[in-house]
Amino acid sequence: FLIQIDKMLNSRAFQHWLPPQLRALVFGTLVQKVNLEMRKYGLPEPVGGIGSPRSPFSNLKQTTEYLETLKKGLISFHEGVQKIVSEDKIVVLTNGASLSVDAIICCTGYKGSVDYLDDTIHKDIFRTLPVVDRKGEMRNLKWVKLYHQLLYTKDPTLCCLGMLTTIGNESCVGEMQARWCTAMWCDKLKCGRPRKEDMEKECERNRKKLLRIQPPVTEFVRYVHYMDELAEELGCMPNLQITKMLINPSKWRLFYRLIFGPVYPIQYRLNGPDKLPNAENLLLSLL
Repeated sequence: FLIQIDKMLNSRAFQHWLPPQLRALVFGTLVQKVNLEMRKYGLPEPVGGIGSPRSPFSNLKQTTEYLETLKKGLISFHEGVQKIVSEDKIVVLTNGASLSVDAIICCTGYKGSVDYLDDTIHKDIFRTLPVVDRKGEMRNLKWVKLYHQLLYTKDPTLCCLGMLTTIGNESCVGEMQARWCTAMWCDKLKCGRPRKEDMEKECERNRKKLLRIQPPVTEFVRYVHYMDELAEELGCMPNLQITKMLINPSKWRLFYRLIFGPVYPIQYRLNGPDKLPNAENLLLSLL
């Protein structure tokens, strides 16, 4: 049973059943091997190593076609553009080299921000935590103070979607966040509206956790765990009771997909609000 790496990593079997140490070992080994392979074809060494904030974890999501273009030299990595001669399709690098190119992809990255809001709100959400790292050096951890990584604790009418990263698909997470926010505003959450004291307690737990483990990427969330958490509160969590599945052979294939397959958003349309009548067939049709 061959399965793409990122699909395997985003299954409930991997995320929930494997011990944390074994899960970290498997994930770290995959990241090392994939990136070592890609560096053969020009991928720059990440600043600070594989575990650094600039570590290219997203390479686990690259397709076979993308890797083939690297091997054939159709895509190459270069740093420092000094000048572009558009009429000749020439790029001059800061090291003096000239390249003939068809297209340029600027891998500049991005940063989350709500600086279009009042400055006091922006500073209240985007915070820094001064810490002493394992080398004894002072540095600042960026911290986004939001309940469930999306709700502003001082004003429940403000939700900031997508202020996180994951080894899953951030657009899938964004859809689930949008469903949660809409249900919360309409008083349709299964658990009811979150109380201010509960929101503050969760944010404080997150702050203490960041100080304790000092992760390279502070906005990282475990895709399956986070999606299931929001789904539980929405009331759209798929049925994972093994006893009910075992007595119904027609559901065995579905159960296998729910446990060992990647967690697609369509799983959260099987039950509860906004369920789709053809959700099960759609899920089973996906590879």
